[in-house]
Parts: sequence; structure tokens; C-alpha cells
Amino acid sequence: MSDSLIMLLMVALLVFWTVGAYNRLVRLRSQALQAFGALAVQLRRHIALAQSSAAAATKATQAPGTAPAGLEAAATQCLASLNAAKAKPLDPESIAALAAARGILVMAWQRLASAPHDLGGAPLPESLRAEWDHLVLQVMGAVEEFNQSVQRYNAAVGQFPALLLAWLFGFRAARPL
Repeated sequence: MSDSLIMLLMVALLVFWTVGAYNRLVRLRSQALQAFGALAVQLRRHIALAQSSAAAATKATQAPGTAPAGLEAAATQCLASLNAAKAKPLDPESIAALAAARGILVMAWQRLASAPHDLGGAPLPESLRAEWDHLVLQVMGAVEEFNQSVQRYNAAVGQFPALLLAWLFGFRAARPL
């Protein structure tokens, strides 16, 4: 074999590897984005339930209290963070803000759910508590799927020599939720 044929084969091999590695990075990023889409759907349902629960708790007590108002504010904050993260689902800062807002939403729910009962009964009906628990499980499953997708994507972005392509084409490591 001549040197030019060997060189041509090496260049062809490098081109095929580059195309394959790039396609893998694109596929893994796409999977992470799809997982975020599924997560966003579950979080929207969760936020909607929090908003309706805050309204129900306010109506049940006939006076706005700090716990229902806190839940409503936490739901609004979580929705705003979700909308911001939807614009850049793999941006670490957006996901960090969403994680913080989600934590605040859960704490606000727990505060309202554990509020002392009055003569009118519990601040939240048992049906809302059961629906919340059901949605928590669905959100946890979606979070787990998103986090696994992000881990696979980050592993691919960090592998040598694919990290050279990642740097060249602007693939950045993401943050799990």
C-alpha cells in the first residue's frame, strides 16, 4: 500500500469517527431535552394542584392565611422558574433555580398540610393530599429520568476525545435536577 492510500484511510476514519461522535452528542442532548419536556409536564400539573389547593385552603378558612398565601407564592415562583428553564433546559443556572423553587414549593405544601385544624376541618381535603402524593411520585419519576439523561449526556461531553468536539461545537455539561 502506498503512503497516500494509508493517509486517505486515516483521514476517512477520522471523518467517520467525528461524524459518529457528533451524532452521539446530539442524540444524547436531544434525549435530555425530551426528558426535560416530560418533567415540565409533570411539574406544571404539580404547580396547578398547588395553586388550586392554596385557593381551596383560603376558601375553607374564609380568610387568607400565611400558609395558603405562601403556597400560592411558591407555586408562582416555581412556574416562573420552570418557564425560564424551559428556554434553556440544560443551562445549569436555570436548573439550579428550578430545583430551589421546587424545594420551596414542597416546603410550602408541607407547611399548609401540617397546619393545625380548626373547627371547619383540615386546611386541605384528603382528596387533594392524595392527589399531591400521586403527583409527587410522577414528578420523582420524571426527575429521575431527566437526571439519568443528563448524566449520560455529561459523560459523553466529558469523554476524551469527544470532549474536543463538545468544546468545538459548544456542547456544555448540564446540571441534574
